[in-house]
Amino acid sequence: MQRTVRTAAATAFAVALLATACSTKGSTPSAAASDGGVAMGPGVTAHAIKLGVLTDLSGPIGPQGKAGLAGIKLFWEQQNARGGVCDRTVEIVARDNQYNVQKSVVHYAALRNEVLGLQNFAGAADVLAVQQQIKSDRMVVLPGSYDSAILAIPTAPLPGSPYDIEAINGVSYLVGAKKIAEGDTIGVIHYPSGIGTNVLAGVKAAAEHFKLRLVEQEIDPTSSDVTAQVAAMKAAGAKVIVMGTSGTQTVAVASLAYSSGYRVTVQAPNLISAASVTGPARDALVKTVVLTGNTSPFSADKPVIKEMLAAFKAEYPDTDITAPAGAGYVFAKIYLQILERACANKDLTRDGLATALAQLTSIDSGGMQVALDFSKPGEPASRESFIMKPDPASVDGVSVVQEPKASELALSYVPTGR
Repeated sequence: MQRTVRTAAATAFAVALLATACSTKGSTPSAAASDGGVAMGPGVTAHAIKLGVLTDLSGPIGPQGKAGLAGIKLFWEQQNARGGVCDRTVEIVARDNQYNVQKSVVHYAALRNEVLGLQNFAGAADVLAVQQQIKSDRMVVLPGSYDSAILAIPTAPLPGSPYDIEAINGVSYLVGAKKIAEGDTIGVIHYPSGIGTNVLAGVKAAAEHFKLRLVEQEIDPTSSDVTAQVAAMKAAGAKVIVMGTSGTQTVAVASLAYSSGYRVTVQAPNLISAASVTGPARDALVKTVVLTGNTSPFSADKPVIKEMLAAFKAEYPDTDITAPAGAGYVFAKIYLQILERACANKDLTRDGLATALAQLTSIDSGGMQVALDFSKPGEPASRESFIMKPDPASVDGVSVVQEPKASELALSYVPTGR
């Protein structure tokens, strides 16, 4: 999940720092050599490919960042044992942005000369702060956010449906399940920007399409008190509340509504933790919450998930696997296919990687991720979503209700970031 407030000061800082970096180190790093007929760019040698990870490892969402990094490293350890890619091992260079945009800007300025691409860059505010440099560098980045604003960066494809399309698919599912119908009221509790504005835009489109009455309540990202928002939704008679917030606030809203006797369906992106599903909020979550997402839960009967779970247990026997670790693993699996196409083209430069990305009309994730097509820069790579439910019996607290599907409205909707 991304930070939701970006300041003018952070943007100005990004421009100033990156301008200095460019003036002192030259323009976009370019291909330096060729080995065996394969052109090589920054971070590439005859024996290795360096990829960067820029995420929070010690700040407010440090545990999620560490878990995601563990999943990334686990995949590449497996792949390197199989021979790597293009006769090279892949090395991960990780930097801690501490959930701070300015630190991300500083680290990006250094990493751009050290790595071929960014395996993961979290969150949306950080990516957007350096978007002009990413474009100039032709850096292929997998963002750790599904904010549709990132669609403006051709080489930073969202590895799934944007939050607004997720929201549309969720509402469409609930209409089909008869949880809400024409003339009913649907509510949105959302942050003032980022995931909040994405989800709000998606629900507005769904409300218009299905002829629902829309009410909305804004909440500060730092607030743990949802009393006013839930009271407003109850007073408005909302039958469904869609969350454009963190998992923590989703749990708080579901718990408060349920304990107060307000029987409402809560729809949210799958950002809740397994610990929440087995904790005091268990009944509220199991009975009232519907989740949307781009990544399959671990309870799904899929060979790639079983392989990942077994490998994780062998590598980290004393650590429980969490959803961010699974996301990191599948992100690495996606990046492998970009590298393989670039290798087939004999071009491991930044331009070569960007060209390879645009040639990929299908990604094989073994069913771990929604269907992806990276061949249309600026367009969502997917319009599908998993529909899930909290499940205390699942290792990650979630199980599948509906396999990835794009609703009719999702197929025609124009995302807010375009």
